[in-house]
Amino acid sequence: MPEPYKHWLTEEVPYLISNEEKKLFLSLTTNDARDHFIENFWKVRTPDPDSPVNEFREEHYRRIAYANAKFGPTNGWASDRGMVYITLGPPQQRRTYLNTRYLRQMEIWFYQSPGGGLPSYFYLVFYKPSISQDYRLYSPYLDKPEALIASTNAVNDEKTAVHIIDTDLGPEVARTVISLLPTEPVDTKNPDPTLESDAVLTRIRDYRNTPENLQLLSIRRSQVEGVSHRILLEDQFADLSVVATRDSADLATIHYLFRFFEPRDFALGRQSDGRYYYSLHLESELSGPDNKLIYKDEQQLQHIFTGDQVALIRDKAFGVENRLPAAPGKYQIRVILTNDLTHQVFSQTRSVLVPGFATGFGMSQIWFASGQPPIQDADHAFPFSVSGTITWPVGSDNAAIAPGAPLRFLVQIWQPPADPLAAGGKKLQIDTLVGRLGSPDKRTDSGSIDRSSFDADGNLLYGKDLDTQSLGPGSYRLVVKVTDPETQQSTADAVNFTLRGPDAVPVWTARAGSYGKHPDSSLNLYRSGLCALAQGDSALAIRYLKPLGETSLETREALDALSRAYRMAGQTDLALATEKRRDTLPVQR
Repeated sequence: MPEPYKHWLTEEVPYLISNEEKKLFLSLTTNDARDHFIENFWKVRTPDPDSPVNEFREEHYRRIAYANAKFGPTNGWASDRGMVYITLGPPQQRRTYLNTRYLRQMEIWFYQSPGGGLPSYFYLVFYKPSISQDYRLYSPYLDKPEALIASTNAVNDEKTAVHIIDTDLGPEVARTVISLLPTEPVDTKNPDPTLESDAVLTRIRDYRNTPENLQLLSIRRSQVEGVSHRILLEDQFADLSVVATRDSADLATIHYLFRFFEPRDFALGRQSDGRYYYSLHLESELSGPDNKLIYKDEQQLQHIFTGDQVALIRDKAFGVENRLPAAPGKYQIRVILTNDLTHQVFSQTRSVLVPGFATGFGMSQIWFASGQPPIQDADHAFPFSVSGTITWPVGSDNAAIAPGAPLRFLVQIWQPPADPLAAGGKKLQIDTLVGRLGSPDKRTDSGSIDRSSFDADGNLLYGKDLDTQSLGPGSYRLVVKVTDPETQQSTADAVNFTLRGPDAVPVWTARAGSYGKHPDSSLNLYRSGLCALAQGDSALAIRYLKPLGETSLETREALDALSRAYRMAGQTDLALATEKRRDTLPVQR
């Protein structure tokens, strides 16, 4: 067994792991299986398995750290006091006797209602057999009171031993060294320790295997492993807004906002310390034009809030932002969000068209954003980050907007890559139209932008705030048209939205990390390559996947995808060479 797992078993959880669990753990043969075992080991022991913070595990390692610091000098966890402290936690009372006249150094701990099949009240006595030895757990029946006497005045004489203890420390301590149980009858004049105290000590030493603890673990394990999900109607509680962007000369991504309609549709949990949290499982599935799954991404989203932070979001609807790599073409994206606290599943599916890289003049879908000032994103990696600028989405088609507030819309405009300075002074005309569905009334506006504003890849983020003060509640359509006055070439997009009354709630979001921090990461290139394969673009697939054939990055999956791209391109020799390298790599299990 690798050292980290051996250390975990023998030095971190020896007082927690049951005999059956230990047997199972020792039978595991892979690190993945061991990691999964350890994850479940802690999950079934915490009172709230969905909390981002496993309070049981944190408390356990705090106890180990305390034992090592206080009951050392080395390996305090392995001492008798360390074993009891880690197993039962801090005692309700603790008294230390270091400078008595005739007695060895002692400590007496008092516990109340520790559970696990132990008595409601009991004492534990620790003593040092000699100055050089560590404290040892005292047994009234096996050690007898004479073990606590530092002189030879009470050898084989329990009455004298108890009398010396009574004289030095009082009748309560004298009674305790005969029986650790306050409710057990004791005669200090004729001391006769029974096995009742030793039965308590035996249970403490084998606390992990007591029937009460095993039954509790079984119940919690069944609760964790036997969870069933309740599937809700797909369009009743949540909405999915999807926007595809052209990010550079040969990279494209799909951004999405999965949001609930009402604050009450999303539930937070509350920890024992009073803080709140959410725990979510997010699945994103991207399928090609043939409806075959290209890849699936899974993320676990968790966060903890203070009470003040919850007050700020209480009246807002929750949403999740995410970003997925893709290649030009048509896709179906399905998002599945599971609330681990309520075991409810929310699912939405949308079609999306990812723009090509050589399409000349074009524009993305329109999306709406909050009035929060945008911030810079030098890595171009966040969801809804376009041309290095992060925006704060609230929806796209059929979004509900509060009337009276500025309506901020955003689009990405692109043209062939070129030196922006070469286009200085040349303009693009931007026309917007807002009309009410079923009414001839409409509002138009025109403006222009300088073409030197495009970046070197030919991309530009354009946004504008539209006044809604004079618009009444109802359904509207926004049309944005971009025209090149020189060539009269134009591109346009339209989106529906609704101006609603007080029930148009603002949104607060969590950001998923599917895209990572680097657009050209190996995972993003691999997924983009799979998308290019699904769209039948072998040249683009090779461009994405070829870097993954390098020795430091190659995997069986990447090499397999690269060989398929070579075969699609008719480059059989390169495909065979790639497959040969693929077959030399170990199979990941």
